[in-house]
Order: sequence, then structure tokens, then C-alpha cells
Amino acid sequence: MPKSDRIVVDETIKGADISKLMSEDAFFRLKSLGAGLHEKSLEELTEMAHNFYDDTALPKLVSDFASLELSPVDGRTMTDFMHTRGLNMSSFGRVLQLAEKLPHIQSICIHEMVIRSFKHIIRAVIAVVDDMQNMSAAIAKTLNILLGSPRLENGADTDAHVEHNLRLKWVESFLSKRFSWKLKDEFAHLRKFIILKGLCSKVGLELVAKDYNLNSPNPFDKSDIISIVPICKHVVYSSIDGRNLLESSKVALDKGKLNDAVSYGTKNIPSANTITRHPLDELKLAHQRCAPVSSSLTDSIS
Repeated sequence: MPKSDRIVVDETIKGADISKLMSEDAFFRLKSLGAGLHEKSLEELTEMAHNFYDDTALPKLVSDFASLELSPVDGRTMTDFMHTRGLNMSSFGRVLQLAEKLPHIQSICIHEMVIRSFKHIIRAVIAVVDDMQNMSAAIAKTLNILLGSPRLENGADTDAHVEHNLRLKWVESFLSKRFSWKLKDEFAHLRKFIILKGLCSKVGLELVAKDYNLNSPNPFDKSDIISIVPICKHVVYSSIDGRNLLESSKVALDKGKLNDAVSYGTKNIPSANTITRHPLDELKLAHQRCAPVSSSLTDSIS
């Protein structure tokens, strides 16, 4: 865990009796665990929590990625897995280090970190625009700076050079301070459409649906910005049936039962889509999981 995100113990209570800092019921439950935690000071408990986070929780997450117990497919599913385990998003840099032999996990982490850094720039631009009539132009200009591909001429001190270098330095500084990760050459290999999708999702941008040429200096125009919609961070569509189907499909697949995996994955998907009329993540994941299984099953039969 980055030092900036560690829990700081108030000096006035650092050496205090822990029984005086919690209710009797809470202290009794802590004592009944039989681990001797009730005899520790607040400072010792805090240090133990930090050590558990760094030495156990994060390595266990990466271990589950390696064993396919957890299978994130994008930044959204990655953050969901981390939130479920109480892990802070500032730990992306540490996860990236631990996932040395998992390039797909590293790619997800890098893209998610860059998306989160760009998000702050977009929000800052939105906050300083006084005239709403200029909002679309300001957002389009910012997206061009962040995602466009300026034509850089060697030795030319152009605005494109300045903007490119400023963007790169800012991202490097942000990733270093926020995620404790030193950017190497990953920035040149980013998949820009993933960045654009993540930005739209996190900031609430609605763009015209078209094929943007992100290899050009100015792929976005103010007419491409349709609107900005409110983001309800913790309101996410979810389907219990869809998630249960996905888990059942994963279990069957792990046991080599291809027929059952396909059956669980496809069962009720059409009806669930009809009822909700929303492309639920669990159902989309079930489709993604069933497609290769169904293909393998067809090949084995033929």
C-alpha cells in the first residue's frame, strides 16, 4: 500500500488501551477470536493490517488471477474484484508489479491507471468552463490533446511538442504519486479506444457513434460531444441470476463438463435480456465465456 494511503494513528491515542477505544461488545468479540489481538496496541494492530494488506491480500488477488479463479476482462471487472476484497485502487501499481508473468493483467492495470489520470484532467476542464456553449469545444480540444496523435517533427519546438511532453510528464507524475508506479514505455502502446471508453464511462461523456481516427492530431470536433450525463458511482445494474449462471458455467468448465458449461451459460440469457432490456455485465460475461466453450464442443463433435 502506498505510504500516502496508509492509516495514520493519532499520536494522542497511539499508546492508549485498545479496550477504551471500542465498545465492550466489540472488544469481547476481538478477545474471543483467541488470536491475542486484544492485547495489541492500536499502533501494532495498524501495522499488522498494513502488513496483511501488502504481504497477503494483494499477492492472493494476483494468485487468483493466475489460477483463473478470478478472470477480469477490463478495468471495470478488475475494480469490482478489488472492491469486493476491500482493496484500494491506489494498489494498481503494486498489482502490476506482482503480475509480472500475467501480461493481460498488467495491460488492464496500466490502462485503468491512465484512464483515472485522464479523468482528473477532463473534470478539471469541465469545472473551469463558465459558458456552457463553449463546453463541447473545450472537451473536444482536451480529448485531442489526450488521445490525438500529433505529428512531431524532429527538433521542431512546436505546440504539438509542448502538449505531448506536458501530457507525458503529467501522467508520469500522477502515476508515480497516486499508484507508486514509474511509467516506462507503456504509454506508446496504449489502446486508445479503451482509454476513450473508460473516460466516457467515468466522466459521463456521450459522444457521436462513429469511427474516430485516433492516429490523427485532431480526431474530435465539438460536434462529436453530445452531452454530459450524471454519474452515479455506486448504482450499477446487476443480475443475481446472471452472476449465478456465470459462476455455474465457470465451475462446470473447470471440471471439464463442456456441455454443462454451455448449458449454464446460455440458459435464461434471452429471457433475462427481455425482462431487463439492459446488457447486464454478468450476462455479457456469460456470453463471452460460452463462445469459446461452444466452439470447442462443436469441434470435438465434428
